[in-house]
Amino acid sequence: RVPLPPQSCDRFVSTYVLDLLSNRDIAKLLGQAWAVLRPGGLLCLANLTFGTTLLSKLVIRVWQRLHVSRPDAFGGSRPVMISSFLGPASWKILYSCTMVSLGVPTEVLIARPRAHAERVDRSNV
Repeated sequence: RVPLPPQSCDRFVSTYVLDLLSNRDIAKLLGQAWAVLRPGGLLCLANLTFGTTLLSKLVIRVWQRLHVSRPDAFGGSRPVMISSFLGPASWKILYSCTMVSLGVPTEVLIARPRAHAERVDRSNV
């Protein structure tokens, strides 16, 4: 839970946290981030993701196998693609890349919430 008033933040930063959460909790947290960001605010994320180079693909394959048998071996972290959680109706992705250091891939992403007035609840239409 993000205990902040709506539209009260210029930035929402999360580094290596979302890869520890369930998919449901990631979606909830990003919804809360959307709610607390002011128009023009930025969502800034970095997290473990899937490999892009031969070495990083191998590292992640081993990581995933160990995660299945011993999730605590890496603190419960597993690779996720956060950009897939940011629906185009709610977020505009400004920057996205995967960086690899020592074979470990990191997704770096910056997004801006779509204006609150632009976000249409289709269930009422």
